[in-house]
Amino acid sequence: MNNKIQILIKIIFVILVFYYLYQNNHFDKSVFTGLIEDIPLSIFLIFLILLTLLLGTLRWYLILKYSKLKISFLEIFKIIYICSFFNNFMFGNIGGDVLRVYYAVKLSKQNKIKNGLTIFVDRFLGFLGLIVLGFISFSIILIGDNKFNLFFSLIIIFLFSLFFLNKFFFIIKKNKKLKKMFNFLNLNKKLIFYGILISVLLFITVHLTVYFISNNIFNFKIELNNIFFANFISSLMGAIPLTPGGMGISEASFVFINQKIFKIYLDNLANILIYYRILIFIFSIPSLYFFIKYKNS
Repeated sequence: MNNKIQILIKIIFVILVFYYLYQNNHFDKSVFTGLIEDIPLSIFLIFLILLTLLLGTLRWYLILKYSKLKISFLEIFKIIYICSFFNNFMFGNIGGDVLRVYYAVKLSKQNKIKNGLTIFVDRFLGFLGLIVLGFISFSIILIGDNKFNLFFSLIIIFLFSLFFLNKFFFIIKKNKKLKKMFNFLNLNKKLIFYGILISVLLFITVHLTVYFISNNIFNFKIELNNIFFANFISSLMGAIPLTPGGMGISEASFVFINQKIFKIYLDNLANILIYYRILIFIFSIPSLYFFIKYKNS
């Protein structure tokens, strides 16, 4: 009963957020008409979404390979494809990970626990990649605005982070329990490097998709770095499990960053992310075939 009340409260919260965005001219019905006005561009954007999923598949496949767990690339893609659909309805944009754990364990003939844990490693590497790309985009913005003092402060923070990360690995080597866990998952610096690199490429495709929607669908002409940083913040905020898929939270964060930091006061800015959500939803509908197939197997 308590869970149902919580879900109801969160749904009401989504409605209120979108009502606020609509009342303040942050989105309108053009977000739907844009889908049919430029079909070739929408197809190109769907291709970028496919590329994003393939990079996500590659990252998880690499983690499984390092862990010496055997699930084919195609099987991993099917799971991620299914989860991309259900991410629209589960709370926070990491909600589909619950399904990923379920399928990873279900499809494993052995090492079921290990397979499930690789998903948390995958999510962690994704988070690091998002942070790295956000750091780069914000640094470029600071240099462009001649805010070198703040830029050098970021560099110092980055160097300290690398120092503490190196110390973290040193602690792991000395701590038997942590070392055992890292050895269990076959985590090492090489895997982390490749995982972060793939994650950076993955989020570049995400941010580029949002950029093309902004500039080519709605003609907002917002600079690329601004889009990258605003979408970086909206991705972080959308991960908070308050609404299905971070709905409303991501859009409100995106609008807030553009207005308060970049001083961009265009109407219907939320249309950009809403359009992106619609494209992902349309693209992921065929994944229900694999979902039904797994359910009946």
